[in-house]
Amino acid sequence: MNKTAKDFLKSGCDHGRSGDPDRAIVDFSEAIKLDPNYVSAYNNRGLAYTEKQDLEQAISDFTEAIRLDSSDASIYFNRSLAYAKKSDFTNVIADASETIRLDPKFTQAYISRGFGYVKLMEFNRAINDFETVLQIEPNHPQARQHIEFAKQAKERFS
Repeated sequence: MNKTAKDFLKSGCDHGRSGDPDRAIVDFSEAIKLDPNYVSAYNNRGLAYTEKQDLEQAISDFTEAIRLDSSDASIYFNRSLAYAKKSDFTNVIADASETIRLDPKFTQAYISRGFGYVKLMEFNRAINDFETVLQIEPNHPQARQHIEFAKQAKERFS
């Protein structure tokens, strides 16, 4: 029986969940060979590369997934996390902002963008993002801590 791109995607996801990003990458690559426009395969391979700290390849895969489907907020968010690992906070903010534009209730995107703002010493913007999280999700487990952290950083560095 010939495996389909969907079969390779499922297998890659299984390997990824079991902590084997190398085997996951092989399967996602096979899925892409069978279907060069398979957005989920690029996105998931990007996640596997991110796990391996191969951030350039991860960003490349997320960028290709976005080229194929620019309406999926989660892909922009995933790419923002890869940029964060590279300390590229301008791109973290850009991708988190696009995530929020596509899905205004995506609280983790506000958190990611808020930390990008903190790293660029734009504390008021960070505080606004963390406060927005509380408006969307009043019981968010870390939002209040993030607000306090940003306020303290603002006092220390202003």
